[in-house]
This record gives sequence, structure tokens and C-alpha cells, in this order.
Amino acid sequence: AFVRDVTLRQQQQEELKKTTGELESILQSTLVGITHTIARVHVWANRKFAEMLGYPAEDIIGRSTRMFYLDEHSWLELGALSDPVLSAGQPFVTEWPLRRQDGSMLWCEMHGNNVDPGDRSKGEIWSFLDISERKLAESELRRALLHQQELNEIKSRFVAMTSHEFRTPLSTILSSSDLLDHYSE
Repeated sequence: AFVRDVTLRQQQQEELKKTTGELESILQSTLVGITHTIARVHVWANRKFAEMLGYPAEDIIGRSTRMFYLDEHSWLELGALSDPVLSAGQPFVTEWPLRRQDGSMLWCEMHGNNVDPGDRSKGEIWSFLDISERKLAESELRRALLHQQELNEIKSRFVAMTSHEFRTPLSTILSSSDLLDHYSE
């Protein structure tokens, strides 16, 4: 019979459970959505990601990332942009529109990175930050800027027209005044 002291191994397993629990707690309480995907299929997602997109977390796991994109073209286009960067072992960052479960759209700042830069088969970690309010503010700012440019153009035309309208009679008056000054006798 063999007797082995497994106390150290038990302590290490308990420490590993504790650390894993702490990490899970941290990932679940972040203010950004985080998901782990392998071959564009969700393996893990935190609560914030599920909340952002309006799905229960359990409905996300095991499903294709396609479910969050506006259409097939959008999903394929993002893949075509991100795959070369991620294949090179580099992080990928973009702003992209996504679709919630209720069909409404939200803008996300997306950050993707390989779990292991040398081995894409281990998947990617993606973080998502909802920037819909920022995009709305940018859109309103662009509209206001365009409106201001239109007002400036109208003002410039008015000043040019008014200047022209006053210049002609004033030129005649000035000419007549000069004639009277020089040839009044």
C-alpha cells in the first residue's frame, strides 16, 4: 500500500478555487461587456454583455456571434477586418453597430485580443463598451455644425447682397458730391 500526503495539493486546489472565484466575480462586475469566443461562437459572457444586448446570459453561450449583428453583411465585414489583425497576434479595436434582442441598435467600441497570440484556436476575448450616447451626441453636433455653416453662408450672402445694393447708390452720391465740390460754380 502506498500512502501519500496530499495536503499541499489540497491547499493548492483550494487556493485555485478561491482565485478562480475572485476572477469570475471581477469579470461579472465590470462596467463593460466581456465575452470569450472560439471560431466566432460564444464560450463565456459576463452579465454586462448579456444586459447590453438584452439576452439572458445562458442564451448567449454556444451561439454564433452573428446573432448580434445588424445583418449577415455586417458580420462578415467585421470578420474580414478583424481576422488579419488577430491572426497577426495584434489586438483589434473598432466601433461597430450591434443589434439588441428587441431589434434596437446600439453602438459599441469593441476590443478583441487572442487568448494566446500564437494560437488562435484558443479563441479571443472581446470587450464591449456601449458608446450609443456618444454617437448620438456626435450626430447632433454634426447636425448643429451643418446648421451653423448654412447660417454663416446665408449671412455671407446677405452681407454681400446688401453691400452691393448700397455700394451702387453710394457710389453715385459720392460721385455727385465730388462733382459738386470741384465744379460747383
